[in-house]
Amino acid sequence: ERLHVLSCISLKMTMIPQIFLLPTSLSFLPYLGAVLYLSLEFVFAIAFFKYMIPKANQLTEPAPYRDYGQDKRKLMLRIMHRIEEVCRITQADEKATMKRFLVEWFHVEKNRHKVQTEEPQQRKAPMASAAETPEIAFSPSSSPENSDDDDSESPPAANTNTNSTANEAIIATAEPLPTAPKDVSIQLYKQEMDDFFSWAFYGKFHSKLEKVELAELDRIYKELEDRHDLVFPYRTNKDDQQNEHHCKPRCMTLEPVQTMYRPLLVYLLVYGMKIVGGILLRVMGFHRIVTSTGLVAWHRPAKNNESSSSLMPMLFFHGIAPGGFFLYLPMLFFGLATERDRPVFVFENRSISCALDFYPLTEQQTVDGVVEILESYKMDQANLSLVGHSFGSCVVTWM
Repeated sequence: ERLHVLSCISLKMTMIPQIFLLPTSLSFLPYLGAVLYLSLEFVFAIAFFKYMIPKANQLTEPAPYRDYGQDKRKLMLRIMHRIEEVCRITQADEKATMKRFLVEWFHVEKNRHKVQTEEPQQRKAPMASAAETPEIAFSPSSSPENSDDDDSESPPAANTNTNSTANEAIIATAEPLPTAPKDVSIQLYKQEMDDFFSWAFYGKFHSKLEKVELAELDRIYKELEDRHDLVFPYRTNKDDQQNEHHCKPRCMTLEPVQTMYRPLLVYLLVYGMKIVGGILLRVMGFHRIVTSTGLVAWHRPAKNNESSSSLMPMLFFHGIAPGGFFLYLPMLFFGLATERDRPVFVFENRSISCALDFYPLTEQQTVDGVVEILESYKMDQANLSLVGHSFGSCVVTWM
């Protein structure tokens, strides 16, 4: 019996190494997975540079502005009215403020040609301070006309804002504006202003404007001259050599898209965040809706329909964030959507969710999609609680 027991123990002892060695036969799997991922990354890189970047740089016809149609002069008048109202409150100079508003839509840099031709003692002179040249946007917070944004690629003397649109750029402020000096060194010329207004009002290059659009620009120039005595001369070669600064308009939707390559794994993680977010929403009682326009929303009905009549339905629009609504779920679950008797709609915006998307919904498609959802659930469209964060606040203004 002892011999039998000893033989069994020895047999088990000899089997233990074999059991632990079995997985080693599959040790090639991590290498195979690495090879497969690198192959996918290589294919993704080719698609990114050969297809996605050219696709992102394709120009599309901008949607017509909803308020004034082709009468862009009225839109410019609305902008000027807001600037004039700010100046009346702050007792600032209207002409200087209007010019500074226009200058902040330009990349402003020192004239390298003039710097090279200056005397050495002139080149060593210190740069002017913001108080001496307030017309230059040294910091994005120096102007009440535009909202804040940090442009790290621009030099400090040309740090301007690119986060506002021309038709919604003026906001009220309680702080007085600095008065620009009489000798303003930054000169805006007709050629650059043509490029800027062509983009701002029509989303086109100036060479692509039609005759009626060119005539509309002339009316805008006439309003600027009559109301604020702003005239933009034609730039000559002599001006290029003598001016202190060069200005280039920020035609953002016409400029090439500057991309940064990120590994495929980053997009897979973002997609995973969206999947997890959808699961959490379903657990909390939401269900997914897709409209005929392509708008995606999540709806949680009221727990008690009788008591919900006193609570306005809440429509939430998220901002720019990886995974879209995923990072907003704690705010929804523990803050905004804690009332179970209130109907809640959470809207997705894939184009601002760090996802690969080339077909963002237009303003009209978004509004039509929201109306379609509200009508399908028989919601009173006159009594709604609209909530938006960051870019989502822009969507709220569309409503």
